[in-house]
Amino acid sequence: EELALEISDNDDPTRSRYLDSSSDPDTGVVEITHSVPITGGGYDLLNDAGPFHLIINCTSASLSNDMPPLPSGLLDSKGYCYDMVYAAEPTPFMRWAEEHGAIAIADGLGMLVEQAAEAFRLWRGLRPATQPVIAQLREVLRETPRAAT
Repeated sequence: EELALEISDNDDPTRSRYLDSSSDPDTGVVEITHSVPITGGGYDLLNDAGPFHLIINCTSASLSNDMPPLPSGLLDSKGYCYDMVYAAEPTPFMRWAEEHGAIAIADGLGMLVEQAAEAFRLWRGLRPATQPVIAQLREVLRETPRAAT
C-alpha cells in the first residue's frame, strides 16, 4: 500500500486517516489506529529524536537554497526523504538526504501534478495522464535559469 497523505486526529493522536489509492472509493479515506502518537515540535527537539524512517521537508528553506538545521543521526539507515519544494537541481535537503544514506529521495513536483490531476478528475470526471506532464515540467525546469538568491 502506498501512503499518499496522513492526517492526525488532534483529539486522539493515536488515530490517523490515510488517504491513498486503496481507500474507500466514495470518501477516499481509510481509518487506521496505531500505537505511536504523532507529535510535532521545533528543531531543538530533533537532537534527541530519531532516527526516522521518513523525513518530509515542509519548510521554506529549499526555496532560498538553504538547508534546515537537521542533526546528522536523524535519518534511519533505510530511510526515505521528501522535499515539498521542486527545482531543476536537487535541493540542499535532497543532497543532505543522499549524503545521509536515504534509500529514496523525491521532490514535490509529482505531488503538485498529482493533486492537480485529482482535482481535475473531481471536477471533470476524467483523470489526465500525469507522467507526460511531470516530464514536460522537468524539461521546463532544466531550461529555465534559476534566479540568484
